[in-house]
Amino acid sequence: MIKPGFIKAQVAKSRPNKQVSPFLRRMIASTVDTVARDHYRAAYSTKCLQASCAVQSLLANLGIRSNIVVGAMCAAEVFEGQVL
Repeated sequence: MIKPGFIKAQVAKSRPNKQVSPFLRRMIASTVDTVARDHYRAAYSTKCLQASCAVQSLLANLGIRSNIVVGAMCAAEVFEGQVL
């Protein structure tokens, strides 16, 4: 179990640099990926917008603002050092 104090520290660490900490990026990406694969099964690869909305929702629950960019290409990937 991850303690709430640890999550708060990760959020606080994310704010000054306007970058989500590596731990939070991995935790959120892993959670969304696992749930989306279980829920959508064969249609998983076509559900990028839904997965993006889930990521945005989880970030919002932590008090981190994010934007969804919708375009012709969609790739579900988490990058180290990605700026918010």
